[in-house]
Amino acid sequence: HKHGVYCFSTSLGNPFPKIIHLPLYVGKAAPQYLNERFENYFSEGNSHKGRKKIVMMLNKYRNNLFFWWAELPRVRVDAVEEHLLMCCHPPFNTVFHDKVKLWGKAFD
Repeated sequence: HKHGVYCFSTSLGNPFPKIIHLPLYVGKAAPQYLNERFENYFSEGNSHKGRKKIVMMLNKYRNNLFFWWAELPRVRVDAVEEHLLMCCHPPFNTVFHDKVKLWGKAFD
């Protein structure tokens, strides 16, 4: 029952070590909690009304999908998510933020 950011990833497989992962999707849990967002994805993956890219990710990587998270104070969640999106540019995200705006925030 905490706010934070999360990432779905997949391991790259041979010839790469198992510890190397590719971020597939980055999201935030605010105003919802991390456990609620995680549960949402289970229902979305089995729904014909789910977001197309998310349903594709959940089904394509079903046997090799990892969920990572970081608990954060609610006030930091948006900025951390925006920076992760800018740095990782995950293939299953559809919304990306203005880089100029983000760099300005870094010096606030």
